[in-house]
Amino acid sequence: MTAAAARRLGLDVKLVLGGPDFARARGNLLLDALYGAEVRYLVDDDDNDSLAAAMDAWVRELREEGRRPYALPIGGSTGAGALGYVRAMRELASQLGEGPVQIVTAVGSCGTFAGLNLGVRLFLPAARVVGISVSRTARRIVDRTTELIAESAGLLGVDASADRRSARVPRPVPRRIRRRDGIGE
Repeated sequence: MTAAAARRLGLDVKLVLGGPDFARARGNLLLDALYGAEVRYLVDDDDNDSLAAAMDAWVRELREEGRRPYALPIGGSTGAGALGYVRAMRELASQLGEGPVQIVTAVGSCGTFAGLNLGVRLFLPAARVVGISVSRTARRIVDRTTELIAESAGLLGVDASADRRSARVPRPVPRRIRRRDGIGE
């Protein structure tokens, strides 16, 4: 939907995407094409570092051409972006009350996971958030989630009490299991 929003504002759209090769565009990739996004696709590489390096290289190219690109973080994961999930936890708390609850989510760029974790700290203290990695190691998820929680908490003016242990991330699912069972695809 990045392509749609940018086009609506009259902006050019350039996307760096990665993953398994595909025979034809469908889903979001089809929408990106319909909105005229120029895509650089890293076949069989969806590592965040590879994507970020390719995005940075493209930004440099565009600046050398005299353009003024604005690069969105991978997955849109920023402290401000995570606040939508903080708000969702406030809404969920109003519906569920104060009892224990477990929330399980996929984790890629960590924005959703960070927002859910901060939201339960603030509104559902008996809740537990479990993240299932689709791309990063548990250590990298905890590091990035902790950064995003601190950034979000700063925007809200609250103490995040960033206890690194509160970001519960099971070991990443082995790739062969993810592919066979469709988890993370």
